[in-house]
Amino acid sequence: PFRDAGTRWVRGSPAEDCSGLRRCSIAQRLSYVEFRVAFVSAALFEPISSIPNSNVAFDIEPYIAERDRLASLLQHVSSRIPIVDSALSRTWERCEQALKQEPDFAIESALEEFARALRHTWLSAAASRTSNTFRSPTKDDVPVTPSGQQHAFGYERELCPTSLENRCHSFFPSPPERWSAQHVLFSSGQAAMTAALLYQPTRRLEDIEHLGAYFETPQLIAAIATERMGSLNQTIVAEPVYCDGSWGVWSPSAVVQRDPQTIIVDSTLLGREDGVADLLVRLPPAATVLRIHSGLKLFQQGLELADVGIVTAYSQEATKASATADALRKLRSITGLGLGFAEIAALELPVFLDPTPTKSFEDAVFSNNARLASAVSENNLLFEPIVHPSLLAKVAKAPYCTFRLRRPSGAAYERLQIAIAKTIRDMNLLVANAGSFGFRGHRFEIVRPENGAPFLRVALGCRAGRSLEGVIAMMRGLAGRAEL
Repeated sequence: PFRDAGTRWVRGSPAEDCSGLRRCSIAQRLSYVEFRVAFVSAALFEPISSIPNSNVAFDIEPYIAERDRLASLLQHVSSRIPIVDSALSRTWERCEQALKQEPDFAIESALEEFARALRHTWLSAAASRTSNTFRSPTKDDVPVTPSGQQHAFGYERELCPTSLENRCHSFFPSPPERWSAQHVLFSSGQAAMTAALLYQPTRRLEDIEHLGAYFETPQLIAAIATERMGSLNQTIVAEPVYCDGSWGVWSPSAVVQRDPQTIIVDSTLLGREDGVADLLVRLPPAATVLRIHSGLKLFQQGLELADVGIVTAYSQEATKASATADALRKLRSITGLGLGFAEIAALELPVFLDPTPTKSFEDAVFSNNARLASAVSENNLLFEPIVHPSLLAKVAKAPYCTFRLRRPSGAAYERLQIAIAKTIRDMNLLVANAGSFGFRGHRFEIVRPENGAPFLRVALGCRAGRSLEGVIAMMRGLAGRAEL
């Protein structure tokens, strides 16, 4: 009776005779309700959930490559911590054991688990060692980090991370001929931007032009701008690649034509090789450039060890570049925008500001997201056409893709989020519903700005394998539908 009633109800109309269902037991009725809900869900999201698991190719090599990269990180950690936590060792053993099985979800899960455990071990050691020192150390205290680096300071906000700043010289590409560069670290990318704006000789709102879309930058400019300091000097805050749900890029010539006195370049989305040299060679000798990175995203192997901002001061006069860096360090101290002792300890893991592993990590992140953009653009009926800056300019790059529906509505984005989550679960992919970018794994979220249209952000990480291929297959399948 249950089977017959269910068949008539699903295939027929609500007006059809459902006496068979009424004859069922309570347990059968409850089972029928569960079946009906599952049937409606499957029908609603059929275009997405119909993507078969067999579309995802299995290959053990990407997992072995990631295991080797994690082994290198483990070596860095274990060389600085006398006793590696036994739980970390067990996690590594599970990772090795998973690699002996068929490539599946268990391997990616084990790799992710080990990366998190490794991060926890290092941050615990950094916190444990630095907790022995007061924020204002006594004269007998010797503040030492797990890496063995001694730091002398009277107040924590006066800390100068000299060894980390020195790493920047070999980390970033050398400036063009005749240009000098000095690097200053802050507690975050926003702290770095704040210091760069405070350093300007003029902070009149009309003298500061923003070429970009990062939502907090205009708010910061408005908060700092004042009418009390009149000047004809112009400051440009430029993001070479910018995104507010839609993508944009600017060319160096467009900035030079404005003839600014100072240019603040936010290169966070571009990583260490940001093309700033193309801008420098076009500028007059008197120009000053302050380049900013949030070092949390792409410079820490996806582990998010500590928030950090980096300002690079460029000038054709070496003394001016040094003087600018010194002025920024003084601003850092008096405003409390510097790194704390625990953050410095965490960032002393050698992979931070190491160009070789960083390049490998960044290349993988940029390549994965460009692949996604290319796959979606092949037959895109659902989303607006530009989902990544590589579709605007071949050399452009970014660590995530954005998708705006051609027929947007609040309900449509709700359905999109539910449908993606369901597909990820059905395909058993390791993808998090979360914000930000630049991780080892993959993330997605529906972004709903205070002012502006919502959009879907998919941020693919550095990890290759089943989940990467599954997300690309899922988004390609979604894009090919005219409607959800």
